[in-house]
Amino acid sequence: MTRHLIMLLITMSVLGCASTSTTMRLSSADPFEVSAQADFAYDRGDWLVAARNYERLAAIVPNDAYALTRLGNIRLKQNDFGGAVHAYEKALERDPTAARAHYNLATAHLLLARNALQSSLRNLPRNDNGAQIIHEKLKHFDVLVYEPLIEVASPNDGLIKQAD
Repeated sequence: MTRHLIMLLITMSVLGCASTSTTMRLSSADPFEVSAQADFAYDRGDWLVAARNYERLAAIVPNDAYALTRLGNIRLKQNDFGGAVHAYEKALERDPTAARAHYNLATAHLLLARNALQSSLRNLPRNDNGAQIIHEKLKHFDVLVYEPLIEVASPNDGLIKQAD
């Protein structure tokens, strides 16, 4: 069996039953179960399901920054930079030492600044001398935010072992 099939079987057993829609039903408030569901959706790029589960996980485990950091990552991937800033700030309220949340928060702020510069450029009259300054700044932003995320490892890593 492939790794993907094994992960699917594990997830199906954790879920108990699959919904016919694109959403997953949560059968309990077990943080490991909710985290596994969120991580599975995150790894598949199913941002809606992952975000819903990370929000639920953040409510279940109120002293942990992991779910909110991952939620911020989702918001960045969706180009919701304000939402990302909010999630990372909440994560840092829970754990001020969360280095990845600090880095990703800075990246979200840089992306907000880049968007503001791009909006300014779009709205400048033609032949405005400020356009060259903005173009130069935008070049620097592209270098700064080329790789916008540093992922935070799942607490589930290593808990589920692949069959030989």
